[in-house]
Amino acid sequence: MLKTPLFIWIFITIVIVAALHFSALQFYLYWRFWWFDILTHFLGGLWIGISFLWLFFQFGFVNIIKNKKNYNLLVAFLGSLFVGVMWEIFEFYFGIVVSDASNYVIDTVTDISFGLIGGFAAYRIFLFKGYHKRELNK
Repeated sequence: MLKTPLFIWIFITIVIVAALHFSALQFYLYWRFWWFDILTHFLGGLWIGISFLWLFFQFGFVNIIKNKKNYNLLVAFLGSLFVGVMWEIFEFYFGIVVSDASNYVIDTVTDISFGLIGGFAAYRIFLFKGYHKRELNK
């Protein structure tokens, strides 16, 4: 289970996201480079999308819907959307706002959008690598 190629993708992606995020906090990269926040949200969406797809297959929900590609997209999309919205609520609640207040709505929409693009990328990788056709429990 933990040595499957898909889980390795998940692990590598979260390590990259964590390294970028902690580096950004340490060296003020979110404030120095306007695009750095977009990068981390994209990679975060990629990680969430792959994770949700892996969990979806790992726990046998595939048997219910017979590997339909559209359901894979729905899983990656809704997973990325849910976690992205929850992250933005977390940022708002704890006052972790990267941009100024006048740009808050645009920043939030951009963050969620790039998380969804990352989720779509996860779906495309999932299909391209053929994971939707494999038994992931081995």
